[in-house]
Amino acid sequence: MNEKTKLRNLTLPKVLLTLVLFEIFWCITSFIGWNNFFAGIRDFYGHDLYQAFLRILYSIPFLILIKHYEKDLKFSLKDMFTKFDLKLFSILFSILLALELIMMFIMNKGFHINVENIPLIFDFFLVGLFEEISFRGWTFNALYSKMSYKKANILQTLYFMFAHITPYIPFWIQSGAINMEHVKFVLIWNFPSCLICGILYGYILKKTKSLWIPMLLHAAMDYLSYLFMYNAIYG
Repeated sequence: MNEKTKLRNLTLPKVLLTLVLFEIFWCITSFIGWNNFFAGIRDFYGHDLYQAFLRILYSIPFLILIKHYEKDLKFSLKDMFTKFDLKLFSILFSILLALELIMMFIMNKGFHINVENIPLIFDFFLVGLFEEISFRGWTFNALYSKMSYKKANILQTLYFMFAHITPYIPFWIQSGAINMEHVKFVLIWNFPSCLICGILYGYILKKTKSLWIPMLLHAAMDYLSYLFMYNAIYG
């Protein structure tokens, strides 16, 4: 193996470096999102367009990495975006919808839909797309190529959980204090859901080699939560 080939090979330190760089980049863009100095940029383009742009921007480096190291990875870009098990997705989506409806009735003490959130379906599709490319398409895929499935799935899930507190850190630094409402939200809602979904989505990718099921389930879960339980969770 020549030196040029060695440099092109994916190694665990390279994988870990990409994860650290992503966290730094996410902190910077989150700081822009929280900071009033950049409000003009946000407001000029509109909050939804700004968020959509960031998610697309986040995804591009991971897509490039997946393509570049495809021979070293467990799942190819082609497989992840062409394979789709409709039967499995239908079963899992039905279970998800049933659970979301049950939670809605429990938390709202009756039937309630936040109709103002209905137009956000495209936003949540982008969330599912970006986060699954990042955390399963690259993170889990790359870790799994360097270690056992169990270790890779646990590590990517922990990273997935940590990444959901990252956007709040710049706000805490800027305000000079940790916002306990943010901490409460992360501990009660984000961490448990990220733990369950992180492990489940990693398992689904391993079994199906498809990113579509995790991506669509991820988007659907977030979207349905906003539709059915927004006031109870965020109000």
